[in-house]
Amino acid sequence: MTGTTARVPHAATGDCEAIRLGFIGQPINTATSLSYIVGAAIVARKGTSRRRLWAGALIALGVGSIGYHGPGRRPGKLLHDVSLPLAGMVAAAGTTRPNCYSRLTASLCVTAGCVWVVSRTDSPLCRPTSRWQWHGLWHVVSATAVTTRALGERGRECAD
Repeated sequence: MTGTTARVPHAATGDCEAIRLGFIGQPINTATSLSYIVGAAIVARKGTSRRRLWAGALIALGVGSIGYHGPGRRPGKLLHDVSLPLAGMVAAAGTTRPNCYSRLTASLCVTAGCVWVVSRTDSPLCRPTSRWQWHGLWHVVSATAVTTRALGERGRECAD
């Protein structure tokens, strides 16, 4: 593992940030994973059953990402890997619903995809020991995209 200082294998080897010794292997990527939890809190305030489903998906994404980038052991990787398709299923279930923010969400998703590409360990922009981590930006932008998608579901009164 290039740029790794941990003694125990860590799951998050493809996200550029060097893995450090201790309980939190990738502190920047772990901290930015909290963006999903913040998004869940914002979405949950509205209180509809559909919003609670979105909030649950965001919490799963956040906890999974924190487990994956923090301790980086098998349970964290499993939760990380399960939370991604869970969020996808919630999004897919809402594709027929009108969404006030569909264009903004699409723009955020494209931005997140571009940032994800440059956040990989094999990217020329990868600086494993830098305080700036592109993958951390990916967490923030993708959490914003999911939150925006959830908030945009307004029901019948919202038309694109």
